[in-house]
Amino acid sequence: MISFEVPSWLIWHYDIVGAISFIINIFAMFLIVTKSGKKNEFRFYLMYSQFSCIIFDLQMSCFMQLCPLFPIVAGFSNGIASKYLNISTHVLMCLVFLFVNMQIHSLTMCFIKKHQTLVRIGNTNDLGFWRTRVIYAVCICWPVFASGVFYMCELDKNEQWRQIKELYPSYLSGFQSLREFTIYDDRNYFTLFAMVQILFGYSAALFIIPPIAIHMINVLNQNKNQTSAILMKKHRAAVKGLIAQFSTCPLTLIPNVFAMLTVVTKFENSQQFIYYVIVVMTIHSMTNSIVIIFSYPDYRNYVLEILKLRKRVTPKISQTFFVNV
Repeated sequence: MISFEVPSWLIWHYDIVGAISFIINIFAMFLIVTKSGKKNEFRFYLMYSQFSCIIFDLQMSCFMQLCPLFPIVAGFSNGIASKYLNISTHVLMCLVFLFVNMQIHSLTMCFIKKHQTLVRIGNTNDLGFWRTRVIYAVCICWPVFASGVFYMCELDKNEQWRQIKELYPSYLSGFQSLREFTIYDDRNYFTLFAMVQILFGYSAALFIIPPIAIHMINVLNQNKNQTSAILMKKHRAAVKGLIAQFSTCPLTLIPNVFAMLTVVTKFENSQQFIYYVIVVMTIHSMTNSIVIIFSYPDYRNYVLEILKLRKRVTPKISQTFFVNV
């Protein structure tokens, strides 16, 4: 049976985890802006990556608060954007797809930028000017394209009610009790195509990052005796930080895969299962921010100084970690 009641425990999760995540995300953004060194270009890529985490968290935990109605591919929103701004669940879902794709593609851009810096040090072949620009363009445009394709999957309200009456007559009263909802035709190949290409775009970025990470590690190992030890230590720490961030990506990818499988299989109690999928997905941004804070030396040192667990370092040292990194 499908429950059309607002799941109170899930709303509590949105509120509590959303508030905690927002504080941690903003603190991580503060560290990136103020503790990365003014001459460093890499911090702008980290800022874009962190910005994508912040807006995704706000979308899921505050503006939308999605309540799915699986095994029917439908759902409604309980967030402020739906309640007070009358923004449809479908539009809010499109924004979710936009922001979740921005997270992984912004991280891809961070890896590309760091890779470009290291290959200049090692005098090895880079991706080339035009290839790099194409990857950047794809990373920026693909989230917009993916969410745009999904936007075209919307059914008009008359068609939605027709499908409910024909396919789910026993749930007609449940849908009538909702203030607003959206339902998708999972028999429509275009809808399935939209979901697959969104997942494909996310997966494609995951296949780009590992080879780049491996090449950066090789460059660091091959040139560890050809440049200053301090500089190599800075680069190595930055690469480790990026890899640590990348390790949090399964918290977004795996829930998306499970959601796709649930759409296809429609197994019993899938509504409760999707609730837990959402729980996992919504902790990604917070986890990523914690990783950023404790993976990059400047940020970690600042936190330890606040906690009085480390002797205060001079501003000159603490502000130079990301210079030209």
